[in-house]
Amino acid sequence: MSRSSRFLPTVPCQLLVEGNDDRNFFESLLDRLELRHRIDVQSYDGRDRLSGFLHAFVNDRGFEDVRAIGIVRDADSSQDAAFKSIVDILSNLRHKKGVDLSIPTVPQQFAEGFRSVGIMILADAEGHGMLESVILETLINDPRWPCVERFIECLRSLSSDEIRHPEKSYVHAYLAGTASPHISVGHAAKRGVFDLDHAAFAEICDFLKRLASCIRNESPIILSPRKGSTG
Repeated sequence: MSRSSRFLPTVPCQLLVEGNDDRNFFESLLDRLELRHRIDVQSYDGRDRLSGFLHAFVNDRGFEDVRAIGIVRDADSSQDAAFKSIVDILSNLRHKKGVDLSIPTVPQQFAEGFRSVGIMILADAEGHGMLESVILETLINDPRWPCVERFIECLRSLSSDEIRHPEKSYVHAYLAGTASPHISVGHAAKRGVFDLDHAAFAEICDFLKRLASCIRNESPIILSPRKGSTG
C-alpha cells in the first residue's frame, strides 16, 4: 500500500470503532491476541458519523487494497436496530455507489466475498448497552465491586437526577479507585486494569480472530448471536 491515503490503511484488514477510547481498548485486545500487526483500527467518531466516514473511506485511494472490514458499534437501546442501521448504510454503498461489499445477515458473522464485512454489536445479555456493559461483567467479582455499588446507590439516594448510562457510571466509579483514577476505559485497558482474558471478552476476541482470518483463505465462522440479536 504505497500510495498516499487519508485513512492510512497498512494492512488489508480494517476494524472500524465508534471513537478514540474504543480504538485504544480494541488495540489493547489486539495486542493481547498478537494480532495488532494484522488489523488496523480506525475511529469513525460516533454512530451518527458512520455513514459519512464509510462514504469517504470507500472513495479513498487506500480502500482498493482493503479486503476485510469489521464494524463495531454499541447496541444502545437495541442490538437489532443498531445492526440494521449499519446494514442499511452498507447496502446503500453497495447498491447505489457500486462498492464491492459482502454484507452479513446476522451480527458476528463475516460474509464471504471479495471484500468481507462483519458487524459486532456490543451489548449485554438483554440485547442493549455498550462496551462498558461488557466490561462490567469482568468487574463484578472484584473485591472492590461492593464499594462501587454502594457509591452509586448513595448518589442515587441523594439526587433526583437520572443516571442515563449506569454502565458508564459504574465503570468510571471503579476506575476512580485505581492507581490512575483519571484515565478513560481505553487507556485503562492499555495499562492492564481490566482482565482481557476474561470470558466476557471471548465473543469480541473471536470476532477479531475472524476478521484476521478473512484474508487467509479460511472459511469465516458464524458465531452464536447474543440473545435478542437479529437472525
